Amino acid sequence: MMYVYYVQRQRMEGKNMRNSEIGIGIIGAGFARTTQIPGFKNCDGARVVAIASGHREHAEKVAREFDIEYVDSDWHALVARHDVDLVSVVTPPVK
Repeated sequence: MMYVYYVQRQRMEGKNMRNSEIGIGIIGAGFARTTQIPGFKNCDGARVVAIASGHREHAEKVAREFDIEYVDSDWHALVARHDVDLVSVVTPPVK
């Protein structure tokens, strides 16, 4: 599903997918710190560009640790960013 979204967005923006870096946004700053972010950091052609968490102070700490440029407490703002092509949601379900 994430790849499909990425392809559609790239086509809409007229980007060449073969030469583009995937900008990744992370929602959640707990489990993502130990699993998703290190995994994405090891992927050629991918870069974590933003992180959002309801606990902004946690997101700021993770952003400093992994050199992530953008931090927010509002996931809506993260999803709306032009440099975010793929969003990894790493939070427990909320009722």
